[in-house]
Amino acid sequence: MPKLLSVLTTNFFGRAKARSQSEQRDMRLHVFKSSCDLFLMRPRPTQAEIEQFTELFEHLIKHVPLEFAGPLAERLVRHPPTPLAVVSALRHRGMISAETLITTGEKLPDDFTASVLQNVNSALATLLAKRPDLSEATIKRLGTSSDEGVQVALAKNHEISFSDDTLETLLADAHQKPTLASTLVQHPAVMLDSRLFLAYGREQRDAVILRALRRQMGEAQPSTPVAAMQQAKIQRLERSMIKRDLAVAIATCAEIVQIPAAMLAPLMRDDESDGLVMALRAAGLERPAIVRVALSGSERIAHDFGEIGRIARMAEQLSVSTAASLLREIMGAPQITKTENDTEIASNRRDLATLRTRVPERKNLVQPIRRLFNSRA
Repeated sequence: MPKLLSVLTTNFFGRAKARSQSEQRDMRLHVFKSSCDLFLMRPRPTQAEIEQFTELFEHLIKHVPLEFAGPLAERLVRHPPTPLAVVSALRHRGMISAETLITTGEKLPDDFTASVLQNVNSALATLLAKRPDLSEATIKRLGTSSDEGVQVALAKNHEISFSDDTLETLLADAHQKPTLASTLVQHPAVMLDSRLFLAYGREQRDAVILRALRRQMGEAQPSTPVAAMQQAKIQRLERSMIKRDLAVAIATCAEIVQIPAAMLAPLMRDDESDGLVMALRAAGLERPAIVRVALSGSERIAHDFGEIGRIARMAEQLSVSTAASLLREIMGAPQITKTENDTEIASNRRDLATLRTRVPERKNLVQPIRRLFNSRA
């Protein structure tokens, strides 16, 4: 009997204690929800009210389950008066995801932003780049990302201001990132820049070329004879273009103008003719040779006499030095010194031998082309 009474007594007081703990938990949840709702109803709470809510929140959040606090967390981070201490507590307790905090949060804690910037090539960094309240240091850090998506998101964000360093970083990367270039064209802070040439339309391209032609005016254009070795390379470039062997043409042109082939390729593969004409002119091809290349190219250009005339006039107006200078502006390329290896020397010798047999034939080909464009251009 005493043993049974002991068991019954234990069970009774155990249930009473559990009931008491459950009631306490329910009371905490009720107080937590009520205090959050009251705070959210105040569009402009006083500083004393903010401090009181913060103190109560930090005390109760330890006892609130995730599934209960989740809906309130999203409302709190969207509420402008919510203090950063509350936002940090919600994030540290895992009650709101990083994506939701970035896309909907009115404010971001500094430690959270720093954690995102540790990997500027992540999806979170792309979301962060879209926010209008980024600091200059954060913008600069995101601008150095190697992820084109992050840089594009930053360039599309017209509510932030770029420092000169950040803008220069984005423009320097634009040549190898077409989507970034086309986005920067639309940015109000970006003026006419040669490095965005491939992303420009016809009017902007003409403006870039016209600016180069204006610099050319008044400058003496020395007529220096082309060395035989250099003439062999130019002849090789023309033959490969007429045969539509673009890989060889790009490599040869890159060798002549001393720009890496990988940087030159987008310009020579461009659908418009401006870039190709500029590259060929910088390599030393004269107008008749460039016209021959255009006539042997795509049907869209070869059958358009207006476009052929435009190509001829552009080749006539651009000097070799101006075209080379403009080409380097567009590429953002440094001067490259390159020594010939044995394979290149053998190739040049072979081209020289071919060139000697082609000179009379080339003279005969030039005259009909000149007559055609003198009558049409």
